[in-house]
Amino acid sequence: MGYNILKILIIFAVYILAIRTYLRWKANNPSSYADYLHKLSIITKKHEYDFFIIAGEDFKIRGSRVLKDYNRFLTSFGKNKLVPQYVKIFIDNGKEKLDKIRVPLFF
Repeated sequence: MGYNILKILIIFAVYILAIRTYLRWKANNPSSYADYLHKLSIITKKHEYDFFIIAGEDFKIRGSRVLKDYNRFLTSFGKNKLVPQYVKIFIDNGKEKLDKIRVPLFF
């Protein structure tokens, strides 16, 4: 019986390691603006909404509009997440630096 529990724990550990490795790979190889926002949030330990606010301040966007855009971002799915233009420009300005930063395995 103890042998079966050990097998289950080993399988579970391998599964968790595989998931963490995939998430690290995904964070280090962003393919969309949503992926870049996710990588930024991992690196800085801030929420994605904070970057909407910062980008909105840079382009003098009202707080209510930023909140509306963020809610639309959250309710959209897949690679076609709705990222407003001011956030895209904000990400594009730092994209080269973001590509050079590697996310650690355990973030």
